[in-house]
Amino acid sequence: MARDPGIARRVLGSGLVLLVSEQRKEPLFTAMLSIEAGSRYERKELAGVAALTASALVEGTAGRSAGQIAEAIDGIGATLDVVPSYETVTLSITGLSRYMADALEILHEIVSEPLFNPVDIEDSRRALLSEIAEDVDDPYHVAQRELSARVFAGHPRSRPTNGTRESVARLSRDEMADHFARRYTPGNSVLSIAGHVDSERALALAERCFEHWKGDKSEQTEPAPPDLSAASRSDIRMRREQVHIVLGHLGVARAAPDFYALRVLDVILGDGAGFTSRLAIRLRESKGLSYVIESDITGSAGLDPGLFWVYTATLPSQAEQAIECIRSELERARSEEPTEQEQQSSIAYLLGQRLADRETTEGICARAISIERYSLGLDYDARYPDIIGSVTSEQVLKAARRVLHPDLLSVVLVGPRADSTS
Repeated sequence: MARDPGIARRVLGSGLVLLVSEQRKEPLFTAMLSIEAGSRYERKELAGVAALTASALVEGTAGRSAGQIAEAIDGIGATLDVVPSYETVTLSITGLSRYMADALEILHEIVSEPLFNPVDIEDSRRALLSEIAEDVDDPYHVAQRELSARVFAGHPRSRPTNGTRESVARLSRDEMADHFARRYTPGNSVLSIAGHVDSERALALAERCFEHWKGDKSEQTEPAPPDLSAASRSDIRMRREQVHIVLGHLGVARAAPDFYALRVLDVILGDGAGFTSRLAIRLRESKGLSYVIESDITGSAGLDPGLFWVYTATLPSQAEQAIECIRSELERARSEEPTEQEQQSSIAYLLGQRLADRETTEGICARAISIERYSLGLDYDARYPDIIGSVTSEQVLKAARRVLHPDLLSVVLVGPRADSTS
């Protein structure tokens, strides 16, 4: 077992990685199980199988019905969440620390003994189809999906993590069971525990609860890295008062050597607090073109390159002006170093954000999993202030020039045309 003052780590013979972070503020704990079972690992024709399988996990096991699982969770005053994403499916239980052993037993049962009863699968399918229907009626989601489809054409990231209406409607129980058998193994998983717990006791409890969970790390052909695509434009009609605009192109992977300079650039450009970012100052405060303006470079960075995007909403008659203002700010980011105030304010914001992440047991668990998944080192939290604090304005400018390509932006507009009133 390797450990530092913040994280205790143990790897079981099955390959399951256990992480424990002691936090003595409140008598609470979170157990978060992260499994490499997201949409990255599904075939195109099975889009949505990862999300549907994840949803069906809590619909019944060999030992309990869905109702009994819910009663067991309620009985210990806990909450259970299952969240599918691009890389992973995450199951988390939060509750009182004295019930941690019961919670871990429930968590193990859910991921090792699901029934996938046909009737329950249909309930999960209806819920997922309803979620998809909400997304396709939301101009923001429509724009983001279209942008991803263009930027990542032919790559797993081009597909929505919850699939499409057509693909989800035809998924079979056998396809779900196959996805479960291939991906839900301890060798693909990290269990992170945080809260008012003793590290040694928590590790021992987790090892005892999951000792019978078997399965090697899955063989998986890695998707070919996406290429930086040519500029494109898509206008999608939707009856709304405003036009919703998303611009973007290929982003970076988590392993990018200038990742931390790009984090600082994120805050400077459009991911900062309030309306202090460059994009907010230009489009909202100076031009009065929009109320909402945000951007992201590193948020989706993972094993594969993520998406760089900028989002805003404005009146149809102002759409082209807004797009040109955004392009102008991206060009400025490539030509001007951040000011000393921008640099220091962004670093302070990121350090404060890190502290906020550690205010909840869920945030602590998620951060520990990220440290493990991306091989950042158990001492990462201790090193982080120096890593961010040492980023220079020169490094930010160099990173901007490498990553931002205003001439290769794909632009998606969702809403009425400039000459339309509906």
